[in-house]
Amino acid sequence: MCFAQRHVLTYMEDAVCQLLENKEDISQYGVARFFTEYFNSVCQGTHILFREFSFIQATPHNRASFLRAFWRCFRTVGKNGGEKMETQKNVISSLQNSDQVFSLYHSDVSLW
Repeated sequence: MCFAQRHVLTYMEDAVCQLLENKEDISQYGVARFFTEYFNSVCQGTHILFREFSFIQATPHNRASFLRAFWRCFRTVGKNGGEKMETQKNVISSLQNSDQVFSLYHSDVSLW
């Protein structure tokens, strides 16, 4: 399987951009440690925290990582069940498809 199919090039490009943006901070502990921590965060799924939407939707792994992080934060909301919980589950499951995310956003904006 080629690297492009696994999105390795996307992560390498992002890692280099992050390295260049934070080069003052990185000089304290080195480039090798930066890359180690970056790819560990990719494996753990924490690399999507505080990132722009375009990065989150860039790969299936990023979208799945976002959903896991989102679910960990909000899993207790509506824990008692009921209709509200079903609505929340539907919204969360629809986040997997970026086209639906845009349509949800668009419909929310039109309500204002």
